[in-house]
Amino acid sequence: MHLDRSRVATSRYQMSRCLVLVLFVSIIFSFSFVSVYAEEETPTPESSKGVTTVVEADKENCLECHTSKKETKVSELIREKPSPFINRKAYLETAHFEQACTDCHIGYTNAVERRVRMQFGKLEHKVSHTEEEFKNYAKEANEACGREDCHPGPKRDFLRGSHSQQIAKTEEELPTCTTCHNFHYIPDFLKKTKEGKVKISAKTKIDFSEQICGSCHREALETYEGNYHYKALKLGNAEAPMCDDCHGGHKAKPLEAGTADAVVACKKCHEDANKNFTLYVVHLDPISREAPPEVLYVNLFYLGLTILIVCMGVLHTTILSFRRRAERRAKESRR
Repeated sequence: MHLDRSRVATSRYQMSRCLVLVLFVSIIFSFSFVSVYAEEETPTPESSKGVTTVVEADKENCLECHTSKKETKVSELIREKPSPFINRKAYLETAHFEQACTDCHIGYTNAVERRVRMQFGKLEHKVSHTEEEFKNYAKEANEACGREDCHPGPKRDFLRGSHSQQIAKTEEELPTCTTCHNFHYIPDFLKKTKEGKVKISAKTKIDFSEQICGSCHREALETYEGNYHYKALKLGNAEAPMCDDCHGGHKAKPLEAGTADAVVACKKCHEDANKNFTLYVVHLDPISREAPPEVLYVNLFYLGLTILIVCMGVLHTTILSFRRRAERRAKESRR
């Protein structure tokens, strides 16, 4: 009986040791599994879309070398030429401030020390990217804009518009995404009102028309500034159309009076617009040779009438001043 009890105690002791060992092994295995799983699930900068922590890490890594000390507002940087250095503060005010650098600069690897050919053929050791990466950065950045997880709709519209080489079929250099929206300082034009509606202010419409569209289409901008649409914007009416509202933004197209496209454009604001309504020419210099005869002659008549009235006013003022001088002299002579 005593022997059986000792055997039972020994077996219980061995079982408890086995249980402790199994428990210890399971704990180690669970920790290792969690660490492996965490490593697998941690996104890399290349797949960092929408992940704030990785975006911040990616930016900090890039901005160690690519930071500009230039203190400039976003509004002044919209038309700035592409630069490998960006202003941190200004970048945070843009629409893409949450994006990782590698979301747009696809295929970039970490910069390492290389022998770089400097000016006059001199070779120096510099920390840099590969020459191939740097050479294609603009093309890759523009292609990244139209990815399925970014702006596929605007890309499709752009390819159907007059700014696309597929439609224009010209050897001239046409604008791309970054021509109008800038590389790094992409402004967020849409602002929410107090009611929660998304709206573009009149000032923003004017700035975009003048700085973006007007930088290429100078003559069109000058004739637009003489039109009542632009004047309404100047008076603060944000409902008045800018270039984008009539011609389309990404699907930009020229509009001719009396065409179906012109009717569609006018109907956005004027529901009863028809073919005759579109015969009104927005981009028109009224005293140019291209102006219709009736418009040209009427404007020349009013121009001549204005000059005549101004000349009559000057002549009247001159005669009146001479007369008053003569009256003063007559009074002085009587004294």
